[in-house]
Amino acid sequence: MPSLKKLLFFVSASVFFLLLVFAVRSYALDHIDNVTVTLDVPDTVLRITGDTFPNAFITVLVDGAVAGTMSANGAGAFDKSFTSQTPGVHSIKVYAKHLPSNTTTDTVSQNVSLQAQAETAVDFFLPSIIELNTTKVSLGETVIFSGLTIPNGNITLVVDNNLNFNSAANSSGKWNIEVGTKGFYIGTHSAFVVVHNGLGEQSKPSQKRLFSVTEPAPAVGPGEPSPPTSQPSPEEGEISVPIIDFPRNNQRFDESPITISGTGDPNTQVELYDGDRLIGSAFVNPRGEWRIILDLNKDRYDLKIRSCVEELCSDFSGTITIFYDGPLDKLRLELGQYRYYGIWPEEVIELDIDVAGGEAPYEVVVDWGDDEVERITYLGDDNGLVLSKSYKDTGHYGGIVTVRDQKGSTRTVNFSVDVRERGSLTWAIPLAIGIVGGAIISTAAFIIHNKSARSALLAIFFARRRKNPQDENQDPQ
Repeated sequence: MPSLKKLLFFVSASVFFLLLVFAVRSYALDHIDNVTVTLDVPDTVLRITGDTFPNAFITVLVDGAVAGTMSANGAGAFDKSFTSQTPGVHSIKVYAKHLPSNTTTDTVSQNVSLQAQAETAVDFFLPSIIELNTTKVSLGETVIFSGLTIPNGNITLVVDNNLNFNSAANSSGKWNIEVGTKGFYIGTHSAFVVVHNGLGEQSKPSQKRLFSVTEPAPAVGPGEPSPPTSQPSPEEGEISVPIIDFPRNNQRFDESPITISGTGDPNTQVELYDGDRLIGSAFVNPRGEWRIILDLNKDRYDLKIRSCVEELCSDFSGTITIFYDGPLDKLRLELGQYRYYGIWPEEVIELDIDVAGGEAPYEVVVDWGDDEVERITYLGDDNGLVLSKSYKDTGHYGGIVTVRDQKGSTRTVNFSVDVRERGSLTWAIPLAIGIVGGAIISTAAFIIHNKSARSALLAIFFARRRKNPQDENQDPQ
């Protein structure tokens, strides 16, 4: 009966195995109280990297609180990880300090979304330290700008948003630029710095610094006329017609935006037109150069330019026709006014911003041309967007409005604001005198050559004399 023996053996083995399993389970339940399982969960890490001047002392803030510090190496590079961070969106701020001179860069801020149980890296190319030897000079004197940045960095100092000065930092990151103010307008000027490294990467721009240019002391003898100021005025004659140097006529483009540039009378305001539509304004810098950003969003543009000083404007330049072959979108940006003049310090102006098309809400950024940059989220309602602004100091302010929609499309336009001291419109006085004097002369000529007018005037005169005959015999008291 071999088959029966095999069956009995199999049943016996199975029973033994089941009894063994139950015995082990019973022993485990009686002798093991807790079972601990250890899992290695990754940390949430914020890694900060970047570039600045050599051996800088770096401070990192997360949501306004200091998260930690570090030091840059001899090449200006820094890198540190901050563990045990909270996932979500946080405001990260970074600045660098030069301990020997106790000077700092401007603070750079960025909103960052930290991913849970992962490392999030953020890189900062910090702005240069920037200092001025003075904030007030007489016309023609020199302002010296200096600072610290990455070793051998390429420095661009931008004055009044339209005048560039270039230099290079040395191996220690030090640089300086001398700016002569001959030809500058009388009033307040702004300046900021950007830095480029050898890879073409650009730093965050520094915040704007302000300096003022005042009238020089007269260098003439008593009784002699004072030298003229650098600001042209209507009574000095006609304003020269400005020139568009770029782009060329019939040039085609497939990328946007482009920068329209040219020359004109220094310190005048230029107006850029597309056909009969005003699309931008800027100041001509002391070198006689001007630039206006143009976002291309239609097939053809007919560009022309003119220069203005207050209400007096030159003739238009010749028309430059350009063509755009790139992609078009529906986002549109226009201003109610592009050129402001005759504005006094502390006088409020209104910037009427018209945004349409694209996908709302819109991010609107207004650089007012001084040290103020305003950021607004605009829902695109029917009431429009009107911003108010007053300037503390006299000066020429070149403003920029940039709009971005939810699809990432952007539009940019330039506007200009001429702020002068009260009573500086001296050209209006002789103009008013001329108008009144002309009216008197015209009236006298009319009376002399018109018989009816002469008779009416004589009748009025003799009627008054007959009404007061006692006047002739009355003795003076």
